[in-house]
Amino acid sequence: MPGRRRPRAPSAPRRTRCAQGYNDLSGCCERDYLSRLRARFRTGILTNGAAPMQRQKIQTTGLAAKVDLILISEEIGYAKPAPESFKIACDRLGIVPGHVLYIGDDPRIDIDGATNAGLHTALLVRKTASGEAALENLTSRILTQ
Repeated sequence: MPGRRRPRAPSAPRRTRCAQGYNDLSGCCERDYLSRLRARFRTGILTNGAAPMQRQKIQTTGLAAKVDLILISEEIGYAKPAPESFKIACDRLGIVPGHVLYIGDDPRIDIDGATNAGLHTALLVRKTASGEAALENLTSRILTQ
């Protein structure tokens, strides 16, 4: 019919491009930082956004198999920086907020949000040459304590 547009179905290439925006995480998976940390600590992902898109990104990057918990704001009813989102993550991991180190890449949404919920924080500067070195350094420091 003239004037009516058919809704466009999401295509696989579009989802792939979205996930490819996180190619800087490939080093994280290749060097297995999360598996090394997971051997001693509970690990999880707390992310904002639409669940199907976030789950696709997490699967595409290989992170799903490397953590104990995946929480997506759309599914839990709270989005970062709301303290409730961080507290739900802590509850589901069975850890009190004061014993959690939250690593995030957004100063306001991740770091301020986690701090306001009572978690310890570390800012990850992604997409820089020093970002990967910082992640390796942080992992080593955590594992040697």
